[in-house]
Amino acid sequence: MKLPSLYNIFKGEKGVYNDLPASDLESEETLLGEHNKNIPLRSNKPSTLHRIAVIGGRITLILLSVWGIFSLYETTAYYVAQSRNPSEKFAAPLYPSCSCGGTTVAEAKQRGCIFTPLAIAWLPPHCVDMELSNEFDKQGPGPNGEWDYWSDINMTRRLTRDEVGDLADHNGVMLMITVTDTSKSLDAVPPLGKLRYVAGGHVPQASPHNLHLPDLSEFGDERFLPLYSVRPIPTVSELPKSINSAQLDTHGFTAVHHTTALHESPYSSGSFKDPELLKQYLIPDTAEMIKQITGCKTVVTEFLLLRTSVWTPTDSLATHGEDAMEASELETGFPQFVGFNPKHGGASPASKIHLDFSPNGARTHIRRFHPDFAKAAADIICHEDSLLAAGKDLKESYKSSGGPRWALYSIWRPLKTVKRDPLAVIDNRSFTEEDCIPVNVQFPSLGTGSNETYVSESLLARYSDKHRWYWIDKQTPQDVLVLRFFDSDAEADGRVSAGGTFHSSVELPGMENEAPRESLEIRCLCIW
Repeated sequence: MKLPSLYNIFKGEKGVYNDLPASDLESEETLLGEHNKNIPLRSNKPSTLHRIAVIGGRITLILLSVWGIFSLYETTAYYVAQSRNPSEKFAAPLYPSCSCGGTTVAEAKQRGCIFTPLAIAWLPPHCVDMELSNEFDKQGPGPNGEWDYWSDINMTRRLTRDEVGDLADHNGVMLMITVTDTSKSLDAVPPLGKLRYVAGGHVPQASPHNLHLPDLSEFGDERFLPLYSVRPIPTVSELPKSINSAQLDTHGFTAVHHTTALHESPYSSGSFKDPELLKQYLIPDTAEMIKQITGCKTVVTEFLLLRTSVWTPTDSLATHGEDAMEASELETGFPQFVGFNPKHGGASPASKIHLDFSPNGARTHIRRFHPDFAKAAADIICHEDSLLAAGKDLKESYKSSGGPRWALYSIWRPLKTVKRDPLAVIDNRSFTEEDCIPVNVQFPSLGTGSNETYVSESLLARYSDKHRWYWIDKQTPQDVLVLRFFDSDAEADGRVSAGGTFHSSVELPGMENEAPRESLEIRCLCIW
């Protein structure tokens, strides 16, 4: 049998069906005739929904085309106008942008832009995530999460946030920013140490003893607080570029690794108790170190304090220079050697939070501590006295009047690795004037040949949760802490307590049975 082609089958030609056997299939006429009325026929006319969809699509395409042409025209017209008017070259764009426009900081401010340290840029408000920016501002290495900005790599001048924003007006400037030391484990938990504050509302009473702070009972607010290590400790030459290290200018203290001839053979820790060796080696070495750190021209060493005893309510400081007729040259001469008298022994740790001199106390100190000290500070005293006679305020007028900058420092080092009663210090930026409590401290009038005393002024502290304490864990004789007591420049700049910093020995739990801490403190006057 001849098979029909697929073409003919799909074409539906009658001859094709006629070729099929009649016995196997009803005729075409029978099928169509009986069922034609029941078969619905599909219309070729499009539905209403279909027509609406087609029309809608065409309208949308037309609108998009018109919008594109309009946008192209507007953009072209904008840049043509800009090219014809150079004065408006950096005007704000027509569409939202994160470019602030303008060529100066003044123009950025005029356009309502905001300086954000997160981007270190001036940005329009709609481009600044204030929540994220504020969170960033709290993530710096400072005690309150702030960031430090410096004008150069040697960090010679600290910049305010506003000054950093104004740098946009200058080309080719360098900005240094302190960063967090990521080499330290974020999971490390600082140890807790016992520190003593003056309780809120309490007015402490001065001690009747020479060179003594108020009695321990006056420090009724005892707290165990975290101690943050300042390690790694740089050398003196490394310190200026060590951006993760505490700096005198910002923190009020610093730490350096510093060795002297007394650390080498044939000398030992006992050599630091020999006044003659200290005069020959340690005093000049320390003076040179301070010159390198601060840049001052003159260092006047005034006071060496040896501490070798456990804490007692009244220690050998009370007997220092008490009887001028029986006092040795070490007690009446200059510099003063305190705690070296073999009869009374060394002093004990000062386990009360304090700053040795308030600004008033510092000025009293250079005038009354010793006649030779007053002579060394004669230019400072003369300049200050002339301003006072003219009715001037020293804090407001001293620096601008041309007086020599001066500062008081304490250089503190142990004679052996510290296991108990380490020294801890507060970052100067973490406390306020409200935290400071003035208190009188009695001093002997040394070098005058009399048993008279005079009163200086120190500062004690009330607790604040903003305080951040630092220490050198396992401090060795080569690890030196430098504390600032007073700085005339810092006072003029409005720093709390003229840039001085609170400090205290700290009681570490479980270390009560260790041998007494042995340390030597050298105090000095620096003049620029």
